[in-house]
Amino acid sequence: MLKNRKISLLITTFNSISQSYFTTLRDRGYKVDVVYAISKEQMIKEIDTFEPDIILCPFLKKFVPKEIYERYPTFILHPGIIGDKGAYSLENALKKEKKKWGVVILKATKEYDSGDIYASVNFKMRNTTKGSLYRNEVKSASTKALKKFLKNFQSDSFKPI
Repeated sequence: MLKNRKISLLITTFNSISQSYFTTLRDRGYKVDVVYAISKEQMIKEIDTFEPDIILCPFLKKFVPKEIYERYPTFILHPGIIGDKGAYSLENALKKEKKKWGVVILKATKEYDSGDIYASVNFKMRNTTKGSLYRNEVKSASTKALKKFLKNFQSDSFKPI
């Protein structure tokens, strides 16, 4: 549960999806802290100072240190469908001419993109560039996934996949 309603966004950059998460959470009354993933020590120090109820990583290119995900519930936004793992997910979907794709929000673990899934949203692919898909379909699906995630995370009856 979100006792104090404090959420840290652990990010590489404050891109369109990070901004969307920030404003969506603030609009819903959460106290939101933004932590840039610069170094392991800095991330741990800033997270420990804020003491969030949960950590969300809407755009992160570094692995979350175990000192963080073992202490705080930490969730990663992955631009892929259920079962997809690893980097370059959206690029691979474009290369393989997938008709549908999606995003998932999963729990951070020691293995990359392998934690329990708390939300997923799929979308139709367009024949366009990665950047256009990312700024439009991925961003829209990510915001919908965030709203699903918040509902699921706070539900006593929800069981992650």
